[in-house]
Amino acid sequence: MGTIKLKIQQLSQGNYLSVTAFKKYIDQTQSSNSQDDESTAEKNEDLPKLKERLEKKYPKKIDKVTVKQLAGDDNDKAAVLIKLTSKGKDDQKTIKKQTQKMADKLDIKASVYFTDD
Repeated sequence: MGTIKLKIQQLSQGNYLSVTAFKKYIDQTQSSNSQDDESTAEKNEDLPKLKERLEKKYPKKIDKVTVKQLAGDDNDKAAVLIKLTSKGKDDQKTIKKQTQKMADKLDIKASVYFTDD
């Protein structure tokens, strides 16, 4: 039998991810595979659209949105980091669900994280 390596990395505790942990995760993911092919470039064009749509739909509930392309074997994934306003914290589940729907419409495989930072 061959050797199998398993790397487990916990990104957050609870429902929130710190900006520092998110940036560190993105940097590690991007440095592990820095491919820049056509499909990644096409996906990158949709990421600002997702950010813009979220900010437009929830101007009083979202304080800040960061959307980053993840590099790796499955390079069409993106991470969405959302900082909610105090008003938005009550609607976290709805905002996450709508973010996934918007990402699906743009053909983006998104992982949604919330932060207090």
